[in-house]
Amino acid sequence: MDVLERLIAESHKLEETASKIQDGTRIGLSAEKIEMFIRAFRAWYAECLSILPHAQQRALKWEFEGSEHRPKIREFLAGLTELWEPDASDILMDEMWSGIGRFGVQTPFPNKPPHPHWKYLYRETFYPYLLNQRQALSRRLNSNQGGNRLLDQQNPRNLMPGGSIRRSKQARSPLFFMESMKPLSLTVTRHLRSMCRERLTRASQIPSL
Repeated sequence: MDVLERLIAESHKLEETASKIQDGTRIGLSAEKIEMFIRAFRAWYAECLSILPHAQQRALKWEFEGSEHRPKIREFLAGLTELWEPDASDILMDEMWSGIGRFGVQTPFPNKPPHPHWKYLYRETFYPYLLNQRQALSRRLNSNQGGNRLLDQQNPRNLMPGGSIRRSKQARSPLFFMESMKPLSLTVTRHLRSMCRERLTRASQIPSL
């Protein structure tokens, strides 16, 4: 088996293990198995970087490191069992969702999304970015094999030869559409939280009279 093929296969095993850690509101794996998973992922990630060209290394690093307002795999690994705790921006955001005060925001959603149980959710800070890393490996394998595409079947927007977009039966189904819309309100929530943090930061920098 080619090294890239092996790394792609290992990514599926890492995904399966990671999906079991946050089991509802309980920790689904033992501390020992979680530590083994973290070590296995870091070893897998390091090997991926060692065999990819510079441009694809940067793509993998971006999916791993993220940014202050967009936590990704690095934050998930560092705090995958940490519980969510509100801060000042969350309180302000709750007021915005509720439309409280003269400048309250009326949202297009009937109900404010519930606060998450975990600080770094598997579905938001690990799963989508591991898929992107797997796609980078698949593209490299495809390049090495001279056009024999090996695309991740879990991604509904994979590019086919010629640039056309493949829409799988899963992507066309109503259930898939409903499932894909679930993170929308959480995405809006994260965006509002980021705006609130920036405003609070600017306000703290204004000198008092």
